[in-house]
Amino acid sequence: MTFPMVEKTSRVKAGYKKPVTKIGEKLTVNQRKIIQSLKASPDITANELAKIVGTSQRKIEENLSKLKKLNVIERVGADRGGHWKVLTK
Repeated sequence: MTFPMVEKTSRVKAGYKKPVTKIGEKLTVNQRKIIQSLKASPDITANELAKIVGTSQRKIEENLSKLKKLNVIERVGADRGGHWKVLTK
C-alpha cells in the first residue's frame, strides 16, 4: 500500500513572525509570572526575576528566549541599560 505525497506549504513568509495578540493557555505559570513582572518593571534583571518566580536564573533566561520567539516580549536597547517591552495585552 502506498500513500500519495502531500506537499506542505507555508502561509507565512520566511523571517516574518506573526505577533501573539493574546496571552493564551500555551504559556506556563512561570512565563505568566515573568510577563506580569516585566509589565510592572520593564528594566528588571533575570536575577531579580529568578527571585520573584522562584526558579534559577538559567530557567528565566530560557523562558525569556521562548517568549521572544513567540513574539510575546521584545528587548529594546542594549543588554545593559535596555528594557523589556510586552507586546500583548
